[in-house]
Amino acid sequence: MAINNNVSYKALTDDLELEYKNHQGYAFTPEDGPQPEGPKYPDRWRGPAIGEKRGIFQNEQLVSVGRLLPTEISIGGNYVPAGGIADVATMPENRGKGFFKQLFSGFIQEMRDRGLCLSILWPSSYHIYSKLGYSTAGSKIVYDMNFNSFSLSSNIKLTEKKLEFVPIERGQEHDSLKEVYRRNTKKFNLSINRDSNWWDAFVTTQSKVSSGKPAYVYAVIDPNDNPEDYKGYLIYDFDTVPSVNSQGQPANITKMRIRELVYDNFEVYSAILKFISGHSLQAEQLSIEGITDQYFTDKIMAPEALSCQIESGPMVKIVDVVSALSYLEPPKNLTGKLNLQIEDKFTPDNSGIYMIEVEEGNISVNSEPTTTSMENPDFIMDINSLSQIYAGYIQPYQLVQEQRITPGNSDPEKLTLLNRIFPSHPIFPLEYF
Repeated sequence: MAINNNVSYKALTDDLELEYKNHQGYAFTPEDGPQPEGPKYPDRWRGPAIGEKRGIFQNEQLVSVGRLLPTEISIGGNYVPAGGIADVATMPENRGKGFFKQLFSGFIQEMRDRGLCLSILWPSSYHIYSKLGYSTAGSKIVYDMNFNSFSLSSNIKLTEKKLEFVPIERGQEHDSLKEVYRRNTKKFNLSINRDSNWWDAFVTTQSKVSSGKPAYVYAVIDPNDNPEDYKGYLIYDFDTVPSVNSQGQPANITKMRIRELVYDNFEVYSAILKFISGHSLQAEQLSIEGITDQYFTDKIMAPEALSCQIESGPMVKIVDVVSALSYLEPPKNLTGKLNLQIEDKFTPDNSGIYMIEVEEGNISVNSEPTTTSMENPDFIMDINSLSQIYAGYIQPYQLVQEQRITPGNSDPEKLTLLNRIFPSHPIFPLEYF
């Protein structure tokens, strides 16, 4: 794909693998320094081959790289075709020349051409990516505590039903856990429709985060039921972290880190918490990041012992407005029409007037270019705002209050209709790539 006379966006061929690794190593592990043999800047990726490597070439020389991850993302109970973006890197001698923006122009055009209407990424800089039309669409809570403080509250009534835990062998996570994962995550927005490669690369191995260290995976079964009908699971590992002993001397301690915790119901959740508590002799600290329970502190005997950190989550951008909005499923009793004026400065083809019609829950979307005259669209917003309400991260009325959405008329029923088409929705906080 030609960007201009001497710059192009292309798929990377196998003979460019070393150059790609050099870009990755310099960008993400510069502390290793240049190496005398092999890749000059070795990349720590330890996962399977996943995604599609892309680059910007100037005069046929590779100057910027990234990885496109075609996938599907849950929105309102449906899976929407999407493109994940990862591993974006430019060597220092080529920075500040516009190659980063050209790479994303290529990514977005390719996604549009392939019917991937939504894009998602975990940014190194929220500010930089917001200029491309991406917006924050989630967060996660990480709890840390001393393990001796992890005692379950009297609010937890453990069931008399005997649930058991079985280890899941490496490489079997997708086949074993896909049903319980989908059952419990499609009720959230922004969960990934994971295939086996995705599980291995980004979930149980976390190739980019932990240099390929595998995690422990245990599933929950009811021995009186089908032994392959898993009721929940947890994924965890152990890290050695620096601390200070009772004499004030530096010392290393072991931390158990819960990466992901998924369950069908409260009794399964309670059993998993009890399973975690059984590791107190193996670790001094406990970190729980893989949890969706907003009332977790009620489950602990001493919640005052918890420290809590909120981490920003992914950013999303609608890259094809008509296609993305067509996946929405408004309430069956909803009927009405809206005209939205959308501005996307980075992707002008996304800008325009979008006419949404809902009839008894069925949605249709048509568009006109921005050159079309419309004196009073119902709402005016940029692609950043539209992407956030599409993800269910924030409701339209809140963005109206913040003056990020401008009503084109004073009809309050139009705002009610907008809020019902784009309701808030819980975001699955555990994905990362």
